[in-house]
Amino acid sequence: MTIEDLPETVKRHILERVTDGFERQPNRFYLTELLYCLRKAYFQRKLQKPITLQHAWYLYRGDLFDDAWTPLFKYAQVKCTHRVPDAPIVIVARADFIDDDGAVADLKTHAATRYLKEPKPEHVKQVLFYAWTNAIDKARLYYVDFSTCKVFDIDVDPKEQLKLVREIEERAKTLYNALQNDTPPPKEESWICRSCEYQKECEATE
Repeated sequence: MTIEDLPETVKRHILERVTDGFERQPNRFYLTELLYCLRKAYFQRKLQKPITLQHAWYLYRGDLFDDAWTPLFKYAQVKCTHRVPDAPIVIVARADFIDDDGAVADLKTHAATRYLKEPKPEHVKQVLFYAWTNAIDKARLYYVDFSTCKVFDIDVDPKEQLKLVREIEERAKTLYNALQNDTPPPKEESWICRSCEYQKECEATE
């Protein structure tokens, strides 16, 4: 049995929930676009395809926990906005909440946290960016599945944070220029390539 075996009404609800009101402005990049494959981010903006039910489920699953837990905190869904110097680009994101001890925290759902030995690099970059844009010196990742939870405190080093911000800025410029010139960014080898819906387009532009 898979997610495809759910009732049609439920599947339709999941798809509608995660796609409602989702728009990409030309010079406003979501942080998550810049942390993964830039070529995929390019094709998502140029040749947007309907989201798959499996991908929609991952997003929906996370929304369930977000909706239930983040309102419990005084500071939740914290805006993170960063203007890229010398470029007409804004990077936007939202941190899930500020934890009770003042750490900026992000909540991640996972299929089975017992197999999770360390946080995913992209998630570490994500929460460090949140900490940087909000001038917070503590960061944390919570991974939950439907049976347990794992917590990772992330080391916040201002020098490393600045390097990360500069790296993300350069990636934002690369994506912006690619979109302006209608030329895909260089191919990146990534674990997401295996299930990417733009494999055909990617290979055709080699």
